[in-house]
Amino acid sequence: MFAMSRKAQKRAMPLSIIGPGCEITGDLFSGGEIHLAGKVIGTIRCQKLVVLKGGRLTGLMVAEQASLQGTIEGQVSGCSLDIGGTAEIKGDIFCDRLSLQRGAKCSGKINRREAAPDDNKDTPPATLMLPVPNLA
Repeated sequence: MFAMSRKAQKRAMPLSIIGPGCEITGDLFSGGEIHLAGKVIGTIRCQKLVVLKGGRLTGLMVAEQASLQGTIEGQVSGCSLDIGGTAEIKGDIFCDRLSLQRGAKCSGKINRREAAPDDNKDTPPATLMLPVPNLA
């Protein structure tokens, strides 16, 4: 009854969860989605990042899409960023699209990533390619 269609299964991104009470020191790379409710000291590179209230990243964040409700100390870079009302960002932000909700705290520069002058505005945006280490 609630099974996903084959098309939806192909589109579904792998999900990694760093839960409350979990602390990681090091770099995380994912071709899918990461939900952060714990703490990470290092770099996170993924297609989609969700930092939940209480979640904390100290380091670099690079994601195609991000929904931020927790704390980030370091540079934030992404195509589409949604900074929620409980978020606290201490560092520079680089993005194409930004949504900033009332109550969010940001200290640092907000920079819009500019297209090169010869870019064709009708061309769709490029896909973010991220290295994914072989864990085998």
